[in-house]
Amino acid sequence: MRISKITRTAVSLACGGAFLAAALPAEANKELDRLSKEDTNWVMQTKDYGATHFSKMTQI
Repeated sequence: MRISKITRTAVSLACGGAFLAAALPAEANKELDRLSKEDTNWVMQTKDYGATHFSKMTQI
């Protein structure tokens, strides 16, 4: 079976792109990270990136 040059190029580009995407570190939004440290308002459903669901507040 013979694979065309275009097919080989497309496959190598797709594999290279997937490798680069996996190699890049994930970065949290700095503003969300700063706001998630405050207990006044939750900026994410889970309170913070650690999904703690915990508030230090003693009154509602």
